[in-house]
Amino acid sequence: MNLWFFALAHEAHAVVQSPPMLQVTYPQVVKIHPPVVHFAIVLPILLFLIEVYKLLRGEEKGGVSLLVSLLMVISVASAALTGWVVHERIESLPITAEAEAVLHLHERLGITLFVFSLLVLTLKVMSLKISRRFFSLLYILGLLLLSGGVLYQGYLGGRLVYQYSVGVPVGGR
Repeated sequence: MNLWFFALAHEAHAVVQSPPMLQVTYPQVVKIHPPVVHFAIVLPILLFLIEVYKLLRGEEKGGVSLLVSLLMVISVASAALTGWVVHERIESLPITAEAEAVLHLHERLGITLFVFSLLVLTLKVMSLKISRRFFSLLYILGLLLLSGGVLYQGYLGGRLVYQYSVGVPVGGR
């Protein structure tokens, strides 16, 4: 008997329709940025851990970390480049002023991190050429700062996607 009452309950209330959603679709190039970014996040952190391990074991030289440092710079450059391409494609789409501020901060930080990764690579080369512990410690400090920067950059990117739905098709396919 109670079920019959609930079955009629929908007739007692007016149907409220949601306001029409703005349909936003993004170019396919937007899909390139996220996979590239993952390498730019993980490589500085991995290098930092490798270098701290080497420091604790007393190892000074290492060609592998130079190679990974070079890959790190390439990955940060690729993330910045794909981010720039994506930004150029989506900046004309309607987003809130707050989301736009985060987007511009995200873009500027990406360029800054690329330049900083070049500095970190330079410190690695100097530590190998000059063989001074001072440059090795500066390199490790640079990796720590770069790791913090890419983590913050990832946080900003996450905010853009999950808080503001930037780069995510809304109301579309």
